[in-house]
Amino acid sequence: MNKTEKSSEIKEITDRFNRAKAVILSEYAGLPVEDLRQLRVDVRKARGEFKVMKNTLVQKAIEGSSYQPIHSYFIGPIGVVFGYDDPVGSVKAAKEFSEKKKTFKLKGGMMEGRLLDLKGIYAVAALPARPVMIGQLLSRMQSPLYGLVGTLNGIVSKFVYALNAVKEQKESSGS
Repeated sequence: MNKTEKSSEIKEITDRFNRAKAVILSEYAGLPVEDLRQLRVDVRKARGEFKVMKNTLVQKAIEGSSYQPIHSYFIGPIGVVFGYDDPVGSVKAAKEFSEKKKTFKLKGGMMEGRLLDLKGIYAVAALPARPVMIGQLLSRMQSPLYGLVGTLNGIVSKFVYALNAVKEQKESSGS
């Protein structure tokens, strides 16, 4: 690989890291090609990407960036899972694949500026998907309003019942 090819490859890697909201590093040695293809498909479904890249080029690409803390993980053959739109989905796909295939081992990563160890990866993977989280947030925001509406409705109903009772009492005492 000549200097211009290396330079363009480093630029492409830098672009991937800059676009990613989550980056998970993994060991993939010993994984058959068909399993790697399946991993790529699974991660792509989660709106992410799995790439195998040269460690030296990745280390040069992340030098001085916010991804500098994962620099030390790049020893041996490393595969990178990038989470672009929904970082939780990509992390979840990588975790589920590592549970199915024991030769695929998660090492660590970063999500939105925070370093993730294995414990952190499993915690992120346990989160619900983005649409589910948004739905939960909206329902929690609406529940106090529903409670207020119910309370106000109860007060108005009691007032109407009281007025109706007074009306009926006046009608019965008037006859």
